Amino acid sequence: MKRLGWAGLGLALAVLATAVLVPNTTLAWLRVESPLLSEGINRVEALWPAADTVHMLAFAVLGVIARLALPRTRAGWIILGVLLFSIVTELLQFYVPGRTPLVSDVRDNMLGLVAGLGFISLILWLYRHLTQRFG
Repeated sequence: MKRLGWAGLGLALAVLATAVLVPNTTLAWLRVESPLLSEGINRVEALWPAADTVHMLAFAVLGVIARLALPRTRAGWIILGVLLFSIVTELLQFYVPGRTPLVSDVRDNMLGLVAGLGFISLILWLYRHLTQRFG
């Protein structure tokens, strides 16, 4: 089970790194070729126009996966690791055609991460509480 958690975390990080380091022309092509993907992105973007909700959702999912893969690791270490990952991927966008590194993307990534960590922590707490009480 431990390997599955690490594999999931590695896959999530690889997918995120790929998504943020792909040139804009490739992203535009993907959205044209996959209307379902494009519609999904449009719906997520419309949730909260003031922030990059796609980043927030992606990093919330990363937070859930990271907590499940690293159950004994303090949340602060997970947050620090993902913050470094987020900063590095944003800085690498200086070298990706059509991409612009933004501090607001790092902010939105971290908001999503904290939301994901909070969500899964609440679910795990409820699970432990209910299984102790009724289990």
